Amino acid sequence: MRARGGLGCWRCGRTSPAFGFVHVDDFTGPDDVIDVSDGLELEYVRDLLTLVGSPPASTIKVHASRTAGNLLPSSGCFYCDALFGAFPIREALTDIRVQDAVSNMLLILRVPRPQLEVFLLEALRNAAI
Repeated sequence: MRARGGLGCWRCGRTSPAFGFVHVDDFTGPDDVIDVSDGLELEYVRDLLTLVGSPPASTIKVHASRTAGNLLPSSGCFYCDALFGAFPIREALTDIRVQDAVSNMLLILRVPRPQLEVFLLEALRNAAI
């Protein structure tokens, strides 16, 4: 399984690993990738990063959301800790899907995982639609 992301920080301007998609090895088509920009999916990516000891795991934190009125996991800048909201990340991910450019995104993590995890992430995604 591979995790991809990357977003220019609104505060410091550096590219940070804001998490966007998870996919199985070379399947990077718009319908083959799973959006992991927020919610349980983002927590899953944080757990994977923590499991392998990857420093970007520290950029995924639980923050109080004024919009949602509760606590939500979200990505932040690796360099200045600025918060990335789900909306700008999803907007960038939509553009990447339309351009069929997932394979051009920054590869953040490659780790072997059971196929069942991918099926569960897809089921979670489909239940939210």
